[in-house]
Amino acid sequence: MTSSISILQDVFENYKCAVYERDVEKFLSTYAADVHIYDCWGNWECKGISLWRDNVIEWFNGLRDDGYY
Repeated sequence: MTSSISILQDVFENYKCAVYERDVEKFLSTYAADVHIYDCWGNWECKGISLWRDNVIEWFNGLRDDGYY
């Protein structure tokens, strides 16, 4: 169980750092190439990492330096 918690903590830390740094590739590294995302912003559905990458780039470009929109 401890190793599972550690893995989850690593995923959350990667997510947090990637968003803070606006590092698209780091952010996408936790997703499979055939990811299927349902999102609330812009495109409601993304099938595949390339479409998800486009949404993430748009999201990161919309962040201000303080981390908010």
